[in-house]
Amino acid sequence: MLLKKTIIKPNKMISQKNIKSIFQYMAFFFLLGLSTDLAAQCAGTDNTVTVCNKDQDVATRTFDLFTSLGGAPTTGGTWMAVSGANTSALDEATGIVDLWVINRFGAHEFQYTNTACGESAIVTIMLGGYPGADNINGGANACNDENDLNLYSFLGSNISGQVQDFNGTWSEAAPTGFLNDNIFDATQVDPGEYTFLYTVDAVDTCPSRQATIILEVHKLPTVGTPVETVFCADEDFSTLTNYNLNQLLNGEDINGTWSQNDVDLPNRFIDLQDIYNNSGTGTYTYDYEILPSNFVCDIATISVSFTIEAVFEATISATDYCSGTPYIVNIEYDDNLVADGTYDIEYLVAASNGNYTLTASSNLNGGTGTFTMTLPAQVPLNETMDLTVIGITSPAGTLFCDLATTPQTTFSVLDIDGPPTIQAEANQTFCTNLFGGTEPTLADIGITSTGNVVFFDTMTSAAQLPATTPLVNGEDYFLSSSDPSNSCVVAVRTRVQVTLITPTDPTTTDISPLFCASDNPTLANLAITGDGTGTITWFDAPTGGNSLADTSALVDGTTYYATLLYDGGCESTNKIMVTPTVVGVDSASLQFTTLEACALDNPTVEDLIALEEVSNFDVIWYDQPENGNALSASEPLVTDTMYYAESYDPITGCILSARVAVTVDLSHCDPVEYDFFIPDGFSPNGDGRNDVFFIPNIEIIFPDFTLEILNRYGISLFKGDINNPSWNGETNNGTAPNGVYFYVINYNKEGAEPIQGRLYLNR
Repeated sequence: MLLKKTIIKPNKMISQKNIKSIFQYMAFFFLLGLSTDLAAQCAGTDNTVTVCNKDQDVATRTFDLFTSLGGAPTTGGTWMAVSGANTSALDEATGIVDLWVINRFGAHEFQYTNTACGESAIVTIMLGGYPGADNINGGANACNDENDLNLYSFLGSNISGQVQDFNGTWSEAAPTGFLNDNIFDATQVDPGEYTFLYTVDAVDTCPSRQATIILEVHKLPTVGTPVETVFCADEDFSTLTNYNLNQLLNGEDINGTWSQNDVDLPNRFIDLQDIYNNSGTGTYTYDYEILPSNFVCDIATISVSFTIEAVFEATISATDYCSGTPYIVNIEYDDNLVADGTYDIEYLVAASNGNYTLTASSNLNGGTGTFTMTLPAQVPLNETMDLTVIGITSPAGTLFCDLATTPQTTFSVLDIDGPPTIQAEANQTFCTNLFGGTEPTLADIGITSTGNVVFFDTMTSAAQLPATTPLVNGEDYFLSSSDPSNSCVVAVRTRVQVTLITPTDPTTTDISPLFCASDNPTLANLAITGDGTGTITWFDAPTGGNSLADTSALVDGTTYYATLLYDGGCESTNKIMVTPTVVGVDSASLQFTTLEACALDNPTVEDLIALEEVSNFDVIWYDQPENGNALSASEPLVTDTMYYAESYDPITGCILSARVAVTVDLSHCDPVEYDFFIPDGFSPNGDGRNDVFFIPNIEIIFPDFTLEILNRYGISLFKGDINNPSWNGETNNGTAPNGVYFYVINYNKEGAEPIQGRLYLNR
């Protein structure tokens, strides 16, 4: 706001009008200042309020902050706890605060904000402390096994919502040194009563206050500490039939009870003899429980165990071993002291070049067992060494007492100096039919060796196979030789794989088969059946003899012998005998190989059949030298054509494929016999009768004839032959006129002279 400043100068007269103006200005500024003060106080002013003994006035649970503001605040604003810890105690809309929820004595600020004027004011509450109610009449109890006892848990009161402050100070009436702030370690003190004081400081006009706790610490029952107890299986348990379980504890209260597997025992005594007889070695666990003499401490329990350990009372025996073979040690032991099972044997081998501590697994059963030594490569050969069992353990958890005596023996490992050699074919085949009804065995394997031969089923197996072991087809066997002086087997083994072949005899359904010679039958055509494995092979004799190729031609009446040959040289036990009949057919026997006839007689195949001579075979006529069509007897013959005669055996169906050729000539006709004549004229007028000059049958009787027609001037008008035998009266220059013409005929046949004549053309 821009205020106008009025300056009154001296030595000037002030008019009445000016005086009035001055009062008006003064009134304006007074009202302006008054309205500004009123607006600035809408949030009130800061104020401090002291509240003592809040726990004695329930009204402090609904303390109204608005009424505690200074000035003239107006409603409509909001409240906020300056410390976030007090937010839960404040209703921010109404300004009502629950002082019982504030559990820390001292100053607490709350801010009121009125947005109408944008101002805030703070109410500060000086809150007196509340230490809680005394607890001195047996209400505070603890057990001496609690090391973090919270003393606050013993303060407070029976009034709901009334909780002591937490920023006071704890102290002991008689210091023990085991109080840390509000935490007391009861495990460090003796059972008894202990007094604790909790003090809250004075705040403003509120005095300091104090609460007292008398804590009684009770004794936890003492179950003691376990005593490790071990019995050996060879113990005289007859003296332990009334064993006191409290011997398993040290420092325990003796008023407890014993149980096992949640089953209470009638007393603290047990029968160890009965336990061992029924359950043997093992760990046995029992529970000891003591009830407290108060209702503060928990029941005290402890689990304790004793162990009955097995005892290994044994003897061992070894031998002289061949190098590379399993070094098996025999064990005999008292099976009353060790249960059957698998155990780890720790043993010591003492040799000239040092001691070797080793471990092996052993299966002990019924008083006996074995273990196999695994000796390092540096163990010397051909030397007597000491073997001592120095320990035994069980993978299953069986415990053993220390060995009272250590089983001992001696042994040596023998080397084979210059091992015998063995040679054998890697793959050997055996024909089972050569063994007279028995099976081939290992002894039948072909071997060359300077020592004794031993057999194994694998490259590493220790067990030898008897030489009488039957061979198995496809099986591998491993051969080695042994030194006769010590029976040690050479470590190197020779592998032999055996193949067993059981030959079968060939079979046939026809030992006297019939073949046609024209089929050129061979041994391959004989129907022999094998087993699909052997190869059919032919011989010319029942034993020995010469082998014959499958392509060998069969000879009529000859006997052949078949066998089956197999890989590896095996052969059928018996040969099969086959004697084939090979039927040969003779060539057709004919009187002539040329048939001369006259076509005018209409000759047929029947005329060819007439050429056949008497024979044991039939003849079939064909139109081709091979294959072709078989001709019937009524088939007309064609001149200058070849026909073929094939011999046929009607009994066997065999034929002779080589056919006999016959040439047919049908031009052998006598002109006189067949009324041959030459017409003397023709009339080519198109009436369908005698329209051409044609000599009947000339092409049959004289197939090579030529015909020429000339006019009276000797000019040739037409030339004909078998392919153009008739003249129609036409010339190259047109139609020949009526008249006399001349013909010249050359028969071109032996015994037939050319002839000339005339003819008359009349249209």
